Amino acid sequence: MDASDGTVAPAPACPKCGTEKAPRSLRHGLRETVLLRWLNRAPYRCRKCGERFIAHASGHPHRHKTLAGYFGIRDPKLQHRFHQRVVGCAGALVALFLGLILMGFCSRPTPPPEPQGGPGSSLVPAGDQAYG
Repeated sequence: MDASDGTVAPAPACPKCGTEKAPRSLRHGLRETVLLRWLNRAPYRCRKCGERFIAHASGHPHRHKTLAGYFGIRDPKLQHRFHQRVVGCAGALVALFLGLILMGFCSRPTPPPEPQGGPGSSLVPAGDQAYG
């Protein structure tokens, strides 16, 4: 979908035969499901010659509103389950991070106690020192 006039962009032309009858093809593998989505590109297959190619994704460039949509999960129940697991994993990572910080803070050695007269003083009062 073009942002300026609200129309859907036409399918890209086939690089082999030049025809514009190239509908979207299903995504296969990690490269096409994650990397191409991130680059806003999609696989197409020409109806005339059968050539499969990668081109800019036609349609709305920012159609994924959720992380599940980004990974192609369309079923609402599966989306909900996916989001619950992501939130649970994020919460577990935050708890682990905070626990490690707390353990690091608690494992620091404590400095030895200072003498009662304050820093740098000895136990003998200043007026009782003998000069020799």
